[in-house]
Amino acid sequence: MKTRLLLIVAAAIYLLTARPVPAVISSDSPKEEIVVTSALFGSGTKVADVTKRVAELLRSEPGGFAARGDWLRADPLPYKSKALVIVYNYKGRHCLFLVSGGAKISYELLVENAER
Repeated sequence: MKTRLLLIVAAAIYLLTARPVPAVISSDSPKEEIVVTSALFGSGTKVADVTKRVAELLRSEPGGFAARGDWLRADPLPYKSKALVIVYNYKGRHCLFLVSGGAKISYELLVENAER
């Protein structure tokens, strides 16, 4: 629980201090409704910006991907529990998605989260 809270706080600080360029899923994709504005993977102060990688995986992996260092090509805290925070826009709605390390993420899951 503390890990998630710390990661959310770190994500909020990051979003307030740095204006990341949104990673847009290409317009030739049927999944263009999602624009990933930020994606952070890690725990506490040890986080990696994986925004472009998450957008790429959402576009290229129809079955989804796991929130793991090997998929995200980043591991800011080896052998420790981590979480992935994805901030994105879906059809004009600003959304936040948080999962524990190892959990599966897919385009459909992000859409479902946005429509709640």
